[in-house]
Amino acid sequence: MMQPRLAKVLVSAAVVSAACLSGIAIYHSKIGLGLRAQLGQQSGTFLYALQLYNDDDIAGALKTIRPLVANGHEPSLNLVCGFVNGYEPVAATPEACVIALQEQPTQRLASLTDLAIFAQEWDTAADLIATRLDGGDQTAHFDRARLIYAAPKGRFDPADLMAALEQSNAAQDPRGQYATVVNTLNASSGGAITPVLTELLTRQPKLKASDAYFELAKLMQTGAISSDLSYVDVLLRADQTGNPHAARYLAQYYAANPELDPTGNQRTLWTAKAAGTDDPVAQYNAAIAILNSPDAAKPMGEAVALLDRSAAAGFVPALNMLGATLYQNPGLLEQPAAEVQAQALALMEQAAAKDDLNALFNLGNIYLYLQDQPKALGYLRKGASLGSEPAQALLDQLGAATD
Repeated sequence: MMQPRLAKVLVSAAVVSAACLSGIAIYHSKIGLGLRAQLGQQSGTFLYALQLYNDDDIAGALKTIRPLVANGHEPSLNLVCGFVNGYEPVAATPEACVIALQEQPTQRLASLTDLAIFAQEWDTAADLIATRLDGGDQTAHFDRARLIYAAPKGRFDPADLMAALEQSNAAQDPRGQYATVVNTLNASSGGAITPVLTELLTRQPKLKASDAYFELAKLMQTGAISSDLSYVDVLLRADQTGNPHAARYLAQYYAANPELDPTGNQRTLWTAKAAGTDDPVAQYNAAIAILNSPDAAKPMGEAVALLDRSAAAGFVPALNMLGATLYQNPGLLEQPAAEVQAQALALMEQAAAKDDLNALFNLGNIYLYLQDQPKALGYLRKGASLGSEPAQALLDQLGAATD
């Protein structure tokens, strides 16, 4: 008598279990994820965006994940950084990119815009730009110009491109200011899009504010443009926004204008900062400042290290100076003096092979001292033929001595 009841219970349990499994399947299905996204559930929205991406619905995926990105949802920021940091890097690594997006809310939708433009989702990119402008992000004007130029002809009104650049310029975005200036300086006809402007709009990674400030400073240096800001102020903005070369230019400016830096503190400050980057010219300049110092306890080892880094980057004057410094001071290295001087000669010979006039003159002098006149004359004659006045003067002396 118990078997029918047991069978009924088991059947009922099976029905309930099947219903639960069916519910779980629906919950995690595309339909279920879509419903969870509509209800504002973050995990459901994120998974739904991934499902749309896997179905090649890029526009749908971007639209779905957009509110999560705007709100700083970490998995969504990870996803965006994983895509965008390879071609429009926000930071050195995807992990650092996520931190940067967490700390810079306006950059979140800017990076999503970059992703939409890269994916050629023109309408999605336009919608993102409109949202950013509505939110007060004036940097979106320049991205609008980039979008209009990148999109197929007929997608947007061509007149809107120059309007976007003018709005970027009016918003004091340095990229819009620089683009407007170069287009004006290089335009062959009114309203023409010049090759220089084309390069700015299609550059990858895209033109950054720091790059634009630096380029504007260089135009000011040549006298091509003027500004309410001074040359130093524009370079300071370039440095503050992350340009790696601005510090070297500031150091060179104060070196060329010592009356503006009577204590030499500004030159020292900017030289040291520039040398801390991977700028080989700045490293060379910092080394020269040490070598020329009257201080008896000057850090020669630091100068050699700076020259070595600069030379390794291919800066030819550093090859010569490193060689000359080690030839005169072989004790700076732990190897036997003869080995150090042989390496020093090899460094100067590398520089001489690249027509460095100082290296040619130095080698001429050294080989004269070593009483190898044929080799010495070869270097001096090459130097003189390339315009080295010291090499020519020494040749004249040698000629007078042997007449």
